[in-house]
Amino acid sequence: MKLAKYKVIHWYMDKLSLEFLNIGVVIFDDTVFKFELVSDEIIKRMGVSPFINKRVLAYTVDYINALLSGVSSEKELEQALSKEYFDNFRFSQTQFFHAFDNMENELNELFYRYIYYKFGTKRDKPQGINREHIKEAVRELADKEFKNSIKIKKRDGFDFSLIVKDREYPSILGSIENKEDIGRAFNRQLEIPNFSGIYGITTPELRITNKTAMFKDALLKVGYEPIQFADKDQIYDSLEKLLGVA
Repeated sequence: MKLAKYKVIHWYMDKLSLEFLNIGVVIFDDTVFKFELVSDEIIKRMGVSPFINKRVLAYTVDYINALLSGVSSEKELEQALSKEYFDNFRFSQTQFFHAFDNMENELNELFYRYIYYKFGTKRDKPQGINREHIKEAVRELADKEFKNSIKIKKRDGFDFSLIVKDREYPSILGSIENKEDIGRAFNRQLEIPNFSGIYGITTPELRITNKTAMFKDALLKVGYEPIQFADKDQIYDSLEKLLGVA
């Protein structure tokens, strides 16, 4: 697992309006730069709406495609954007996320999450997350986020306990009802600034972190309310379902 970055491209239907549509995603790290923009088919479907000028949108997408085709790194992107006079599109602030998969699949996931889901389009394939990636993510978060406040009693997978102020909390996972929605919620919670990550979903004790309410809101937005269980034998199976790899 590594830390990567992305930007979402917003298109404003009216230059004076604050309303926008997401029309693309740019993803990059120290060695990779990739982007994906809405296709002609999606532009056509967007153009059905009376407040969208399909011709202007298509021109904007072509313009951005030409701009990004000459870029190969984050530095070059910033240089290119610094010279742009933005008319009806903007690039969002850079967001950080943990890349569990290769960058091509991560780009597909982000594009689905920000754009494709609106059209009921299913992913071509799920992210290739496996148990070792999950373990690595937990260990990294334990060392980085909770180094001075939380102790890990056991760290070989998810059969461990968190110790906060001498009180022990077993790490367990909520049951799965809709793995598509939960998969998106899991990924979205990694985007919340300063959020403690995986512990928000593996731990039933809400007082462990004051950021838990933010995670619960992310779940509620996709219509899911977690149900807790404590059967260790179910943990890996539930994680696989959660991440869409089962």
